[in-house]
Amino acid sequence: MKKPVLFIIAVFLLGNVFAQSENIKIYPFKKAIITYKLSGDYEGMRTLYIDDFGAKLADYWEGSFEKRQPGPNTRVPFKFHDIFIGKLKYQINETDYSAMITTNPYYFYAKDAANSKTAMETILMSEHFEKTDRIEQVGDDKCTVWHQRISFGASADNYIWLNDRNIVCKYEFSFLMQLQYPYAFGVATIDKIDFDSEIPNSIFSDFPDYIFYQYAQSSDQQGNSFDDQVFSSDEEKQKFEEKFKTKAFVPSRDINEDTYQKNVQAFSDLYIGSMVDPGFDDGNGFINSQFQIKESTDSTKEETMLIDIRNRKNLERVYLDDYKRGFNDFTTKVYEKIEIDGKKGIYISGLKEGEPLSAIILNDKDKYCIKFEVYGTYNQDEMVKMLKQTKILDL
Repeated sequence: MKKPVLFIIAVFLLGNVFAQSENIKIYPFKKAIITYKLSGDYEGMRTLYIDDFGAKLADYWEGSFEKRQPGPNTRVPFKFHDIFIGKLKYQINETDYSAMITTNPYYFYAKDAANSKTAMETILMSEHFEKTDRIEQVGDDKCTVWHQRISFGASADNYIWLNDRNIVCKYEFSFLMQLQYPYAFGVATIDKIDFDSEIPNSIFSDFPDYIFYQYAQSSDQQGNSFDDQVFSSDEEKQKFEEKFKTKAFVPSRDINEDTYQKNVQAFSDLYIGSMVDPGFDDGNGFINSQFQIKESTDSTKEETMLIDIRNRKNLERVYLDDYKRGFNDFTTKVYEKIEIDGKKGIYISGLKEGEPLSAIILNDKDKYCIKFEVYGTYNQDEMVKMLKQTKILDL
């Protein structure tokens, strides 16, 4: 098999995967929506959507947790959901704009099970849970306690309380793989179970725009790759990946250096009259232009800000995630999807290291990607106006 391929998509269409049908029964009931309240160091909700006896699953989490660290603790927001459908599992983390696609353990460990109880226990064991001798009461349910020991840079213990309908009534966790951060203790306790509500199909196809999708092969408990069971051949896997490549950001035009320099110089002349760093660089595919602007904020004060325009070119594929990951230390206050002259992107405003920062990250599919930053609080219209003044979009 080839190495894992990284890709980004704007619309996620996997008809061939969704069309797969197997006699998978993980639960003894056809459908349910189970909501959990989060407590401990966590605040928020977990919602589990079950359909077709568990052949389709979606697990949504949203809230914040208190980060345990030296000094003052801070609350860290999170928003992620896992979708289990067909042979694949989609771990979508909207907080860091990324998604991991891998094999669906529910599919592979449940499809040959004699009954739902066996299916669930096999799945839990595949996830390294061990059944204990403890039988404990959770509300009206007698539950078997399962234990999971995780070592991921640090050791952590997770516990689940499972009733005779294969419903997790309680979940204690000191590590969530989706967040990959230990030392925050949480409890998810059932708030409500609804066996009657209809579940929209969109729940199982909620693949957000503008995030970084990565496919990674996985292995069974014996270390054998699941790839050969997901894809019957390298050709089938390549077709799967081509679905994403067609949605990737593919620049196809070179940029004339002289024209580029004249444009950014003209823009800087509007504000200060000289560029700090023209930064045209063919070597690594990045073009960085930084210059300071002075803006009168009142009658006695001038504020110096930094603008950073980044264009990436001459690459086989370009991923918007390359730019969004530059906001790892960024506290988002405004996040909006935008479109400028047919080019899709995002507008972000917030704080970076305590300083106000505004940015537009834009994809021009036929040309290149642009990251346009201004230290200061600017609304979307102001940012668009300044971006157009650079004439970068006209190159």
